[in-house]
Amino acid sequence: GEQGPQGEPGPAGPGVTGYEIVFMGSEADSSSKVVSAVCPSGKVVIGGGGGSGGGTTNVALLRSEPSLDGSGWSVEAHEVGPGTNQSWSVGAWAICVVLEP
Repeated sequence: GEQGPQGEPGPAGPGVTGYEIVFMGSEADSSSKVVSAVCPSGKVVIGGGGGSGGGTTNVALLRSEPSLDGSGWSVEAHEVGPGTNQSWSVGAWAICVVLEP
């Protein structure tokens, strides 16, 4: 048969607004560190990451993961091998949005 006329557009589906990257950095010293980047109220984390800095290769990221409640991103780093007496830091980035129904 013949194709009928095109129907009315449907309602808009869910989406995201308010895209924002939040950063939190640690102090620079020679000790283990945990740092969390927390999304502003009303926003949830949809991704993130972390890294260390300070000129030493004796540091390893132990974890880089979203918080269990979806409010941010946490990063943990420790010295490895012989360790170091150099100062180093760790940072966490959270990608935050508002989820639209």
